[in-house]
Order: sequence, then C-alpha cells, then structure tokens
Amino acid sequence: MTVTPGVDVGAILSLVIALGLSVGALFVAFGWYGRRLSDHLHCRGCGFDLHGSLDEQGEPPASCPECGRSFREGKGTRRGLRRVRPALLGVGVFVLMLGVGALGLQAYAGSRNLNLNPYKPVWLLRYEAGQHGTTTSVAALDELITRHHAARLSQPAIHLLVAEGMQLQADMTAAWEPRWGEIVEFAREQGHVADADWEQYIKTAVVSSLSLDVRDRVMIGDPIYHWVRSSRPRLSDSSRRWHISREDRGFAIDGIEDTDKPGGRSSSGGSLGGRHGGGASGRGEPFRHELWGDLEPQRYEATRGLSIEVSEMVPGSWEKQGTPFLVFDHDLSDTFELTAEPTAVPMVDDSMRARVHASLTAEDFEIRLDRRWSYISGAIDLDHPPVGLAFRVWLRDSEGREFELGTINEGPNDQTSYHVSGEKPDWGEWTEESGDLVLRPDEATAKQSNDVFEYWNEEVVLKDVVVKLPEPAEEEGRAVSP
Repeated sequence: MTVTPGVDVGAILSLVIALGLSVGALFVAFGWYGRRLSDHLHCRGCGFDLHGSLDEQGEPPASCPECGRSFREGKGTRRGLRRVRPALLGVGVFVLMLGVGALGLQAYAGSRNLNLNPYKPVWLLRYEAGQHGTTTSVAALDELITRHHAARLSQPAIHLLVAEGMQLQADMTAAWEPRWGEIVEFAREQGHVADADWEQYIKTAVVSSLSLDVRDRVMIGDPIYHWVRSSRPRLSDSSRRWHISREDRGFAIDGIEDTDKPGGRSSSGGSLGGRHGGGASGRGEPFRHELWGDLEPQRYEATRGLSIEVSEMVPGSWEKQGTPFLVFDHDLSDTFELTAEPTAVPMVDDSMRARVHASLTAEDFEIRLDRRWSYISGAIDLDHPPVGLAFRVWLRDSEGREFELGTINEGPNDQTSYHVSGEKPDWGEWTEESGDLVLRPDEATAKQSNDVFEYWNEEVVLKDVVVKLPEPAEEEGRAVSP
C-alpha cells in the first residue's frame, strides 16, 4: 500500500517545545516585574516613598530624604512600587528548564537518528496509528504490534485497538493497512476478540474481496455478461487461509429479479488469505424479455445475489475442514447501459493492420499427456493492440486440418497473456512439431468481454508456431484408456 508522510510529530513536538519556552519566558518576566504595591512616587535608589515629601504642586524634593539621591529633572524617581512574585518566577524557571531539556533531547535524538517510538505512551501511538495511510501510522503500528506480542499492552488498550482496526476494515473507502489485521488476529488468538466480533471481521474480509463487474454496454436481447471478481481481502499479511464457497441466488436489473434459472445455479469455491486474492468467475445471464423487455435504453443497476459459506481449511491442503462456521447472503451491484444499438462493432483499418499483427505472439505450445488422454496447450500474448480483439482460436496442421483451442478477447492497449488448450484432434494424435495458429474474429466472443466494443474483423494467422511433442519415455508411461 502506498503511504504518505502524514503529520510530522517531530514538527509538532518542536512547536510544543517552542510554546513551552515562550510561556516559561513570559512567566519569568511577569514574576520578575512583580506586583504593584502603590502608585506613589518612590526613589529609584532606595525605594523610599516620597508621598509625604511632595510640595503643594505635587513635585518631589531635589533629592531623596532617605539616601540623598539627586532627583534632577525627575529622573531619579519612579511611580509605584512593585514586589517580585516568587511563585510565578519559580514556575517560569521550571517551565524554561523543561523546555530547554526537551529541546536538548530532541536535538540529541535527531543527531543520532534515534527511534523514539519505544518510549512513547500508548495513547500517543494510538493517535499516530490513526493517521491511516501514512508512514507515521505504519511506524506506530509496528511498535504497538511489538508491545502486543510481548504482552506489554493492557487489556483495555487491546480492546480499543481491535475496535479501531475493525472500524477501519469496515470503511471500504479507506486504504487498508494489513498491520491492523495483525492486531485483530493476534488478539483473537489471545482470547480478546469475542466470537461475534470475529465472525464480523471474517465476513467483512470476504465482502471486501468481492465485486461485480458487468459488461458496461449491453444490447437489448443479448446475454448480460458479468463477472464476480475477487481481490486481496482486508486481512493481515500473515492471516490463515479460509475456504470460501459461493452460490448464485439470483440476478436482477433495477430490482426486477430473474428467479427462473434454466441453466441452473452456478457455484464456485476458493481460498481467502491475507496475501491471496485475484481472479474472476463469469457468466452470461440470458436476457429475459418477459422481465426486462420493456426497459428503456438507459443506465441500470445490476445485482447478483450470493450465498456464501466460510470454512476453515485443512492445514497444508486446499480442502475445507468441517462444517462452515459462517454462512450469510450478500448482494453485489454494478451499473451498465442497456442500449438498442450493437455493442460489438467489427472494424478494419489498413493503418492498424501491422500493429494488430505485431501485438500477437504465441509461445509454450506443447502436447500434454494425462492419464487418459492427451491435449495441447499454449499461451497467446497480447501487447497493446490498437483495437479490441475477439478471436476463436484454431491450430492447423500441414494438411489444413484444424481443431479449436478456445477464445481470447481483450480491449485496446491492454497487455496480458491468454492460456488456450484443447483435446486431441478428431483425426487422432497431433504429431507435427509446428503448426499455424489461426485467429478468427467472432462477435459472440467480443460480447463476452467487459471492454471490447469494437473488434478487429480480419483473420490473423501466426505461422509455424512451435509445438513441443512429448518425449518417448513420457509416451510409454502414459496409461492407456480402457
């Protein structure tokens, strides 16, 4: 996760020290200036009260009756008598000493590049940890985790940190820091997280990893292709893995649900962990004219309902362990445009032909042997094609015979790799060390993508693609189908 500097606590500390020194200096000044005792004229030399020595015009004598100090032009007198305030003066000196000491400590720590986090109180570390997405937060969390594992955090402090971590986890608009997950998960191991809170934590992690991606433009009557995508969940990096089972409950457009499932319900399973995430399961929802045929061309919200089961995984295995400990329903939503216009438009542009061909390469094609049959597989790499591509893929031998290896579809300017494969040809085993890869444009394949709305409408042939044949020992070791 990208982090930013955040609030500079060192700068804040410098400001506090500066304010403390200023306040201390003011206290010293006011304490030394003292409290006024009277507004009479006094001798500046000895402080003698001249009130009784003034003439009828209120003027002092030429000199002090007490010490003899001369009062030339009134410069030897002052009005009022002040007394030093010892308490105020003492407080000011104390504050100044604290400020100077703190300033010296800060300068020493800065010159030595010392980490002061081990010496900070928990409340300050919690404040810094709350500056989500900053380097300050990361450093504070590292210190809190260290104290947590060393049993140097009080139970109330742990409960507060767990609550803060779960609050951040539930805020899908905020960047997630896996260190918060480490705090929650370790607290659970130590018995500081109740079952209900733990189930909510895992549920939020599952929900955070799922999203619905609907093809952005769909022509009225066409299947509505959409994908349930999974990403990295909001857990710790070291989180254990959970087995997730998902079953479709229904699909709705603008709240109008298709409850009749002629194709049956789809389900999928997988694992969920702190460092694991990524993938998609897609399908095309048949357009139900009796339900959605009267909808006007405009943007709508699509909703896919899911029933989700979460189980613990058998250590060292991909299998789930026991019965699910968490079962819940969840709806995923996305918007798309329903239109009366075609959404997969074929095109050919002579200026793009060379770039289209150059963007396609094939590699790693080989015959793979299974216990009961052989199949061929390989990869087709796409490198920033200038236009969307939607092909059905065939492999052709020297006699012109072809068999299909699947489909590829990708939007313009993307870079990715597609794995294609197919069972052995109808005419028998593939025995040639190379073949031509034939890519034929296909409208239906274009509509099965989320970003191909204009596609290249010419056949592309990748000549003489190397096909690795199995070694003789491999061939002999393969089990023969009964």
